[in-house]
Amino acid sequence: MKRIIIPAVLALLFVSVAVARALAPPEVRVELAPLTNATVFGGQLDVLGLDMTVIPGKDDVLDVLFVKQDGTAEWERDIVAAELWADAGAIGFQGIGVDTLLGAGTWLGSENGWAFRRINADVPAAGRRFFITVDVLPLPTNHATTRLTLQTHLDRFKAMEYDAGDHGIFLRTARPAPVAVMTSATLTIQQIQADTLAPTVRITEPVDGSTFARDWIFVRGVAQDHGGSAVAKVQLAVNRVGKAQTWIDAVPEIPGFGTWEVRLFGLPRGNTIELRVRGEDWNGNRSTLGAPVLITLTE
Repeated sequence: MKRIIIPAVLALLFVSVAVARALAPPEVRVELAPLTNATVFGGQLDVLGLDMTVIPGKDDVLDVLFVKQDGTAEWERDIVAAELWADAGAIGFQGIGVDTLLGAGTWLGSENGWAFRRINADVPAAGRRFFITVDVLPLPTNHATTRLTLQTHLDRFKAMEYDAGDHGIFLRTARPAPVAVMTSATLTIQQIQADTLAPTVRITEPVDGSTFARDWIFVRGVAQDHGGSAVAKVQLAVNRVGKAQTWIDAVPEIPGFGTWEVRLFGLPRGNTIELRVRGEDWNGNRSTLGAPVLITLTE
């Protein structure tokens, strides 16, 4: 009788372990894209500090992310903000007007890093690419350095929930990312004697390839300056493809052209219209002409 019971128990145990493994949530994988060491300047915004792809193994949701700041740069002396983005548009980081801004990090001085809470970002099984950027104050410490680090996961208190003092990535259902310490490139901050950095200006509406059965459109976009000045002017170029451009001054929706608009009426229907944008700050630094946005106005 014992000979029969023992194999049966072992078989049941084997099945139980197999079922438990099948039902267990997958572990998260993280792939860090290499960044090169770089010099950044006082007043520069949205400087890319971390480029990573989170791969949960099944559809999931990113709730919290903690990133440590290494180097000599100090919070609110050299660095004033950190932002989390999800990749959108062309592959890789483009920033405002293209990638999806998920939120700003909360600085935790005791941990020397940022906690990005309540992210609520969908992460498909195959993975999603995220970026973390930092903003540099206009008059930082010369030659201060910063390096962003994704630390080994640490869940000290409530299991699968982020509490102050925890580290790493927290997803809704997947097991915490069992990554080793992952460190990105070193950014060296350099003071500038005068603002020589041009603004970033982009069209957000309409999107490239849009079609409208009318002779009018509203064009909207975003802008931000770098170097400590402010955006003074945004101009939109409008033309039929292959024809001369007409330049129109945009109207700010909020001070500093953070968002702006241009209203166009009486456009020639039955044509493809090309839209391009540029911006200029109060020091005369002008951005390069943006990529064309093509729209079609049907009869």
